[in-house]
Amino acid sequence: MVSFSCFSRISWLIGSLGNRYHWRESRPQREGWVIRHTFVASLVCVSGLAAIGSVAGLSAGQQNSELPAAARNYWAFKLPIQAPLPEASVRFQHPIDRFLEAARQEKSLRPAPRAARLTLLRRAYLDLIGLPPSPAESAAFLADASPDAWERLIDGLLASPHYGERWGRHWLDVARYADSSGFEQDYDRPNAWRYRDYVIRSFNQDKPYDVFLKEQFAGDELDTRTDDTLIATGFLRAGPRVAFREKDNPERRYEYLDDLIATTGRGVLGLTVRKRRRTTRRFTRSRRARRRSERKSGRSRRLTKRS
Repeated sequence: MVSFSCFSRISWLIGSLGNRYHWRESRPQREGWVIRHTFVASLVCVSGLAAIGSVAGLSAGQQNSELPAAARNYWAFKLPIQAPLPEASVRFQHPIDRFLEAARQEKSLRPAPRAARLTLLRRAYLDLIGLPPSPAESAAFLADASPDAWERLIDGLLASPHYGERWGRHWLDVARYADSSGFEQDYDRPNAWRYRDYVIRSFNQDKPYDVFLKEQFAGDELDTRTDDTLIATGFLRAGPRVAFREKDNPERRYEYLDDLIATTGRGVLGLTVRKRRRTTRRFTRSRRARRRSERKSGRSRRLTKRS
């Protein structure tokens, strides 16, 4: 049975990991800026969400009475299901078109006419690589009358190095990436581009999402760590930060930890974790235990330098 008591077990797990790797405030710091330890707050967030979501699949008799009814019925914590397709009088190439047609019928709307091939070509180029097609590329596509011309066009754009540049920027926004550190000093980060290029390469290589996350949260602790996985941990350093000695200014350190936890919750889970500590919100039973675990794990993060 799943209940909010699982968070106490998660807290114990985080503490055990901290003891295993000697994550202590008194641990000697190495100089510089590469983060050394795994950001375990993500484990707390993911485990907590899984615990809440799994309760939705239990019968009423199995559900723990500690779990609020609002949490069991909240849409974001329900298991995803495959909805039945709406009835359609016209045959569509994609199931999504059926939902669009059903919405149009409810509002007595007619679909727009099919776009011209040149318009489709421009849309594909702008959507996938962010650049318009050249005159030569447009002429070649319009002259190609083969039935798989569209499929080959999409495959070619997905294989373009510009695809990672176009779509990797959305993850860089999630990771709060910048070439400088922000605030009033706003000093440059000479090696920030390495993390940016890692994200672009990951998109171009079609890297699995779970691997993509593991490398960014724990790339320096993986058994198969490489230069790329070490660079990936730049995610944990990408946010705004001022130059200070952490022990001399604990308030700044907690601001950094809060930003790190909030970015993980918002970017990976779609949950506004940061506001939870400042306002009264739903599902309060797990709030304090999770916040303590998150901060305890985040406190182990150190900015260090590799030779």
